[in-house]
Amino acid sequence: MEKERRIRILSIIALVIAVLGLTIAFASLSTTLKINGGAKVDAATWDVKFEELSSASTTGSASEIESPTISEDGKKIENMKVHLTKPKDSVTYTVYVANNGSINAEVTSIKTPTLTEKQKKYLEFSATYEDGNPIENSNIINAGEKEKVIIKIRFKEELEKEDLPKEGEEIELSFEIEYVQTDNKKVSTSKSNTPTETDDYIKEGLVLYLDGINNTGKGHDNTTNVWKDLSGNSNDATLQNYDSPTWDSKSLLFNGVNQYAQILTPSNNIPIGESPYTIEVVFKSNNLNVSNGLFNIGVFYVQTKGNAFRTSGKGLDNYYWSNDLIVQCNLQEKRIYNGLTLNSGNKRKIYLNSELQKEDVATVNTELGNVTVGLTYPPLKEYLNGNIYAVRVYNRGLTESEIKHNFEIDKLRFGITSDNNN
Repeated sequence: MEKERRIRILSIIALVIAVLGLTIAFASLSTTLKINGGAKVDAATWDVKFEELSSASTTGSASEIESPTISEDGKKIENMKVHLTKPKDSVTYTVYVANNGSINAEVTSIKTPTLTEKQKKYLEFSATYEDGNPIENSNIINAGEKEKVIIKIRFKEELEKEDLPKEGEEIELSFEIEYVQTDNKKVSTSKSNTPTETDDYIKEGLVLYLDGINNTGKGHDNTTNVWKDLSGNSNDATLQNYDSPTWDSKSLLFNGVNQYAQILTPSNNIPIGESPYTIEVVFKSNNLNVSNGLFNIGVFYVQTKGNAFRTSGKGLDNYYWSNDLIVQCNLQEKRIYNGLTLNSGNKRKIYLNSELQKEDVATVNTELGNVTVGLTYPPLKEYLNGNIYAVRVYNRGLTESEIKHNFEIDKLRFGITSDNNN
């Protein structure tokens, strides 16, 4: 018997869009405001849909039984029906997911096709971006932009005899993506030597922002003794115990002996008391046999009155002077990392390169004392031996998508890679 299979795709990548919620949320913006006869606020628009569906590209004996079409509202691809008869047969389509509205769109839910364990052995269905990366939660399409998607249905060739289907089948599949509105913005992955603009970082709740590339607010200066706070809160950091500053083009170097930077007059919006916080540090350590201080808020060595973030062995430690959250995450010397800790609603978490490492329940009660970079406790010599590329402090807990967003920018600007040996 010819080993033929008919795969019917009822709804490929059906976009489930929360139009009702958006209509309600933005209805007031569609009115015209007049101030001295002159101001107008344009209506926000939400319009995410399919465009430019290609014809089928086939390999082997594969064929197209019906040509798929995009529905009138652009939300579904319908009537896709293909015929596969032997291993290596495949049918491929391309289509664009276009955001023609004025609001950025973010993936919040993906429903993948349901196949039996037997079917998974010989059938492969995929929907990926043009670069081969899978469609995932938190992916963003900026307003006015579009993403090319590759849809492929393939009869696998890496099969054992017993894995082959014994008779013809008609298999129904569906694949759905749900988008919602977001204030976040997709970061360009251009290979250009021009770094991504610092304005792309998450701004809401940002109370301290030190950047090694733009250390003065007007560019980079290897001679400056003051690290400019770019958040607009005047939390500038003054270098301590430097005969002359030791900057490279992207970071400040610390000797691990006595050098650090200090915010001498911290603003009153630095997170203290039981306020939620996020502390994000891009760093490199040259010696992980000692504790490397990364950032500190509060009183040194007074129980529960401080909030410190440091390395601990090959891991990270966020401690309140008696209450530590320590995670071992196999840090390597002379590699650049994005380390992040937060506490929101007494849920404390540590992330490394945007991946959650560990969490616990902890109450913070920080006093506004020492605010230091590269130092967490002088008597135990918790000075950083290495580099700090950026420090960002928020007076709220960042979301998973926001953490990922910031990390993607850091990765491009500072060269964070799995094999980074700078």
